Amino acid sequence: MNRKTPVFLLALLLFTALGAAGRAAPVTSPKAYLGFTPGDDYKLANYKQSFGYFKKIAGETGRMKLFEVGKSAMGEPMLLAVISSEANLARLERLKEIARRLADGRGTTDDQARTLAKEGRAMVWIDGGMHATEVGHAQHMINLAYDMVTRDGDEYRKIRDRVVLLLIPSINPDGQNMVADWFMKNYGTPREGTPLPWLYQKYAGHDNNRDWFMLNLPETRHMTKLLYHEYFPQIVYNHHQSAPFPARIFIPPYADPMNPNIPPLVMRGNNLVGTAMHQRFEAENKAGVISEQTFSAWWNGGMRTTPYFHNVIGILTETAHASPYPAEYKLTPEQMEPTGWYPNPYKGGSWRFRDTVDYMNTGSMGVLYIAADLSETFQFNRYLMAKRAAQQGETEAPYGFIFPLDRRDPNTAADFLNRMILGGLEVQVARTPFMQDGVTYPAGTPVILAAQPHRPHLMDMVLPQKHPMRLQYPGGPPLKPYDIAGWTLTEQMGVTAIPMRTRPSAQTRQLFTRVETIQPPAGHVTMTQGKVTAAFLLPHDRNIAVTATNRLLALGEQVHWLSEDAAIDGVAHPAGTVFVPTKPGTDENVRRIAGELRFPARAISRLGPMKTLRLKKLRVGTYDPYGGNMPQGWTQYVLEQFGFAHVPLTNPDIRAGNLKEKVDVLILTTFPNVIDRRASGQAGPGTLGGGFLGGPAPKELAPEVAARLQGIGDAGRENLVAFVRSGGVLIGLESANEPLVNLFKLPLREVTKDSKFYSPGSVFKVDVDPTHPFAWGMPAEAKIFFSDGAAWESSVSFPSASQGGAFVRYPATNPLVSGWIIGDEVIHNKAAAVEYRIGAGRVALFGFDVTFRAQPHQGFLLLFNAMHAGAAQPATLN
Repeated sequence: MNRKTPVFLLALLLFTALGAAGRAAPVTSPKAYLGFTPGDDYKLANYKQSFGYFKKIAGETGRMKLFEVGKSAMGEPMLLAVISSEANLARLERLKEIARRLADGRGTTDDQARTLAKEGRAMVWIDGGMHATEVGHAQHMINLAYDMVTRDGDEYRKIRDRVVLLLIPSINPDGQNMVADWFMKNYGTPREGTPLPWLYQKYAGHDNNRDWFMLNLPETRHMTKLLYHEYFPQIVYNHHQSAPFPARIFIPPYADPMNPNIPPLVMRGNNLVGTAMHQRFEAENKAGVISEQTFSAWWNGGMRTTPYFHNVIGILTETAHASPYPAEYKLTPEQMEPTGWYPNPYKGGSWRFRDTVDYMNTGSMGVLYIAADLSETFQFNRYLMAKRAAQQGETEAPYGFIFPLDRRDPNTAADFLNRMILGGLEVQVARTPFMQDGVTYPAGTPVILAAQPHRPHLMDMVLPQKHPMRLQYPGGPPLKPYDIAGWTLTEQMGVTAIPMRTRPSAQTRQLFTRVETIQPPAGHVTMTQGKVTAAFLLPHDRNIAVTATNRLLALGEQVHWLSEDAAIDGVAHPAGTVFVPTKPGTDENVRRIAGELRFPARAISRLGPMKTLRLKKLRVGTYDPYGGNMPQGWTQYVLEQFGFAHVPLTNPDIRAGNLKEKVDVLILTTFPNVIDRRASGQAGPGTLGGGFLGGPAPKELAPEVAARLQGIGDAGRENLVAFVRSGGVLIGLESANEPLVNLFKLPLREVTKDSKFYSPGSVFKVDVDPTHPFAWGMPAEAKIFFSDGAAWESSVSFPSASQGGAFVRYPATNPLVSGWIIGDEVIHNKAAAVEYRIGAGRVALFGFDVTFRAQPHQGFLLLFNAMHAGAAQPATLN
């Protein structure tokens, strides 16, 4: 500095420097942190980058609080960013308490609720990243967070003052990492466009948005705790990217039909918010916005649909162009015609990734602005819905449900109830015996009373769905449902739910205590008095029996299943009873497992003679095709939950042969491709290429990719046959069935194809042969989930009936329990599951979705039996 600088100028510079030092540092922009702005062409931020960015700006602003809320399936920390004004965040716990009280609806008057709504703030949930190949919304979350904490225009200040934004950077962190890393790794190389090798969620892939009442996945469970136990938002906005072409975005209102369990105020709220979004898109001159197409409000189980049954407005948008590549769209005049719900058609032209992310921003801002405008209304309406639900539970039957734990499979009943607790329902347990509708129930019996805020969810989980039969025109063919039509969870899980036909008395209610978890009856071992224990017997009428079997085998115990009914120590035991001869340490192992699994066991003093199947510690393989397969992922999940050692097998494994040296059981949820898949894919609409995320088809493939895409050929088919003939158990599910019928020349004819029969996802009843080893422990009538399944006519000779046939059949009457069906007579008395002995091994085919999204627990035992009994060896114990 010049020595002659005036003193007053020095003072001014010092004052300026001190003032700058006293101000907060600016919030880091996405571009400054990432090196690009999310939405730039050819760029994707992975979750690790997103996580780092949110961590950084949370330390730079008082307008955001950041919370780690759990780990993903592959161990990534999941984030919730709570964004609002500094004043609101300073009293966040109070605002959460207000939201909780209003969401409860009981013990609060209307005037008190209005006062609370004035003090409270609208809680609005916005998430991204669910379907990881829909790459725009996880990028949009970064931009939205930055804008919400930095922009100071009137609109942003109003939103921060009146709304608490619950922003989830990514519901699927693992998938965001997989997709972004794979794309960025290959972009600009000859391998650009190579398809992703795996499902973009460890087990579920795209089905991660189908788990919101079952709550299997860790990601779903973490988010559900936030939704129904901590923040109680009034609006949930779930971003997706599958707009009906050529529209640029789908927003509510939704198409018919509407599930009758959804509160009318939820649907009115959906339509209100959707209309506000429409207005904003038009004000910003963004064309191509469509509604009342494809996406309905019938099914429960998605991120935006399960909240409906909890009195929450659920907004789904489907934005076009899930690709970081630019495109040019040329449309026909017919594609540019306006309609009532598509008044400003998209005209085509150039489209960039930035346009996709900008449309998402308009959607999010439309939701946030109306939430700010009507903050008190949305809060009060959630109170009204909760209050009305509880009142309806007091005045309309059923008044609740009783869940006896002394029936078949109490472990699964407890599992169901714990899922309901996590899903926001109140479960109570009787402290003493009680009488309801003329029946006495023991102490410890769980009940769910209908007089509670989330009554719609209870009814939807326990009572059958009856999807309306709508016609394309009067007297015309039916309109098929958009998605699955029936899902009644008690039926799928085989859980007894006894409806309360009369209102329980006040005296009876006083006997109930609300609980946070349900335990099945304690495990115990009944010992022989004064006699040496020769073996232990465990019942086979519940799924947990298979977990016990697997754990005992893993400990080196010898495990048998009785192959015929037997009277042992004067007690009758059915075929399938788990039988464990004793050796040093067996007593301790059985006691520990019975206690941990809450499972009964009985000691016996002699072995028999008795006929058994001696089980082995199974090595189970599932076929994992290139790109993944959701039924395979769910099957893997089920196997892991019940203690099976599992390994995925790919095309190179099958081509290499010697499968019996690798696995004892091989499950195919799809048949391996026989021909080569290494040719490029077909181009999508517009000028997007046929490669990954709309890029070009790859010019070269990595060796490991090429090996997995290469078909198994005739040699691979013969290796599958050799696996069975040498003693392997081959199980076909889903689309693998027809190729396996052809490969093994099974005497089966599939009857549902080219017929008037049709049923989307629905719950059916089936007739089970409980004397068949693959059906041991099952009831004679069971419930299964059917979705695009199979039904077979079967010959009685192969070459003789003793070598195979059906062990599950569809009944002689309409099988529908919950959902929708036409042409049911086509499958009457037809085979639903079959098994055949071929050489030293077995082939079993299931015509229904035995592991569907890990929901139909009652049928799991059929699969487990096929695995264990199919691979077991006959034995006689003396």
